[in-house]
Amino acid sequence: DAAIERLENFLARFDEVTITTIHGFCQAVLRRAGASSPAPDNARVEGSVSALVDQVITDMLAASLASRPGHLSDSDAVTTKQVSSALGALRKSVLAVLGNPGAVVLPAGHGSDLWTPDANILGRKRLQNKQDRLVETRHAEWLADLVRRIVVEVQRRNSESGILTYDDMIRLVAQSLDSSGAARIASLAGDLASQFSTIKVDEFQDTDALQWQIFR
Repeated sequence: DAAIERLENFLARFDEVTITTIHGFCQAVLRRAGASSPAPDNARVEGSVSALVDQVITDMLAASLASRPGHLSDSDAVTTKQVSSALGALRKSVLAVLGNPGAVVLPAGHGSDLWTPDANILGRKRLQNKQDRLVETRHAEWLADLVRRIVVEVQRRNSESGILTYDDMIRLVAQSLDSSGAARIASLAGDLASQFSTIKVDEFQDTDALQWQIFR
């Protein structure tokens, strides 16, 4: 009888329940934030920014070569296949970070703009000595830093162009609710907590760190 009563109560108040996706919820939060929303004004939603990622990668690598043209005449040449594979791996890494805005790109050190990876070292399956291991570490730091800079630039160009991706929605809402000490943030968080006293997340195992930060 108790179960039937709970079911009847639920059906009677079903219209009060908000059923939405994480992205629909984030859009509502950004709208509610009003003038303090970090989202671009009159933003249009884009599902994919793969073309922009390719353009930013091209621009950054071209700028790097333009600042150090001597690297184009290095005797240690690489094959077209190696270049294609490296660019594909870089693109995949950038898209993975964009798709999970809370991801931490490691190693955390900043690569030097004055250093370029050695193609001979990168092709070896086993590092020969301590110097080779140092070169590999510097390469990993350089590559991780490059991925971070590309991600930041893609996000900047999106914002300037009035583009909002689904991943941007999550990132910007988490950012909006994480400005400690701001009265407007406390007010926004309080309003949301008052409206949504209980939240049930379907397929919770797919919730990433940034999404959990929002709900928490």
